[in-house]
Amino acid sequence: SSINKLIKTKKWQINSYKELAKAKIESQLNNYPIEKNVLLKNLGMFFKGGGFSRKDLIEDNKYPAILYGDIYTQYEYKTSTINHFIDSDTYTASRKIINGDIVMAGTGETKEEIGKPILYTGNQMVAVGGDIIVFRPYKMGNAEYLLYQLYSQAALKHRYINGKGDIIVHIYPTTLGNTPISLPSDSDQMKAVEKINKIISQTNKTTALLIEEITTLKEFKTRLISDVVTGQIDVRNIEIPEYEYVD
Repeated sequence: SSINKLIKTKKWQINSYKELAKAKIESQLNNYPIEKNVLLKNLGMFFKGGGFSRKDLIEDNKYPAILYGDIYTQYEYKTSTINHFIDSDTYTASRKIINGDIVMAGTGETKEEIGKPILYTGNQMVAVGGDIIVFRPYKMGNAEYLLYQLYSQAALKHRYINGKGDIIVHIYPTTLGNTPISLPSDSDQMKAVEKINKIISQTNKTTALLIEEITTLKEFKTRLISDVVTGQIDVRNIEIPEYEYVD
């Protein structure tokens, strides 16, 4: 029970650090004079993924691919490496992204998460599956800044209001194209991106340590249970305290 309580505390710490990082990112986005306010559709082009599904994934790591569910479960903010792969024929027939493209989930379970964006920073072309919406900026230099703008409160509110459905939520390129974007000067965009990257890097380091500690605690709990079951620890005279369960 004590181990479970400690795991619960560390999970709470992880969520707190992530929420603090979001607040710091929002602060950086509002920290510079705005030169113009535009809609996202004026800053690039949209297209949809398609051509394969989860059943097409294979172990071979030659042809990388992203499914819309991966955006929620595999990646955070941006990535240069891809965790799933498909065969050559499926890859050839699929839509692909390149360095600097922003991929967004067109389907989700809640309005809070719909349209989550990820910036691809790798060098290999990557196939993108159905229910993925791709945004390719006209100006490659500000792709990172646009990514962080898509995590702003204004962008999140826009997606929440315009997400369609209850059990399964959908959002469409035309809707995403109307996302409001506030742009400072190019130099200020670069300053904001540099500071935001530092915020994310520090947050990732801190949460990685906490995740490692949680893993160690779970291993210790498993070993403790094993020692009791196998009789290596005598618990016959121990008073059982109130038990707290943690997922």
